Amino acid sequence: MVAKEQNLLSQKSGEGPPIAPKGWKWRCGKRPKDMYFTAPDGSQYRSKRSLNEYLKTLDNPPAPTDFCWAITPQVLDDPALQEFKPTPSPKKTSSTLKPKKAKTLEKPVAGTRTRKSRK
Repeated sequence: MVAKEQNLLSQKSGEGPPIAPKGWKWRCGKRPKDMYFTAPDGSQYRSKRSLNEYLKTLDNPPAPTDFCWAITPQVLDDPALQEFKPTPSPKKTSSTLKPKKAKTLEKPVAGTRTRKSRK
């Protein structure tokens, strides 16, 4: 079974590098490929095509490669994203585990049949 790809920054948002150029805002959706970019003028872009069309209208546009469309573990290693990096959950120790219930042997009630084991 193939593991589902997940968005490592699901429902998170921020501003600037390393995901977007300086002055731009970014937001991740629930799905792995859901990335939203907001330009300094407030216009929003969800597709590379519409973003590239907008960048062509600017006098001094950022490079299209300055926009990160896929959040990978390598992107999360950037010091600017340390607040979003998932922390490993602590391992359960014997003191945090629930004690197991002891099995009790029940005596048969008078007047009832008991099953005999088959051989």
